[in-house]
Amino acid sequence: MADNRPDVLLVGPSKPLLAKGLSPVFNVHRLIEATDREAFLSGIADRIRAFAVTYSNQKIDAAITALGNITVPFGTAITTQTVQVQNAMTAINDLQSTLEDKLLPFVQQHSN
Repeated sequence: MADNRPDVLLVGPSKPLLAKGLSPVFNVHRLIEATDREAFLSGIADRIRAFAVTYSNQKIDAAITALGNITVPFGTAITTQTVQVQNAMTAINDLQSTLEDKLLPFVQQHSN
């Protein structure tokens, strides 16, 4: 009997909770386990219907921490916690640059 589950490409290290949730519903293809990424992606490209991204780095953590350092409502923080707001904006902009400059080109390259 054919497996009718949709195919998902997992980008980044597998997180146990995510893998446990995805595996019963999707055919999960783990990019991190590929020894030849180009061959791996070429072999599954026409079947992939979604991406699951677990990529985590210091920029994500920095953005989350910076936002957490704002301890009052954002409207108030703009005038009372200007340093924390600026730090959060900088961290979010750095994260945006990483996503746009590194992850987006990868996804675009492999999602024809």
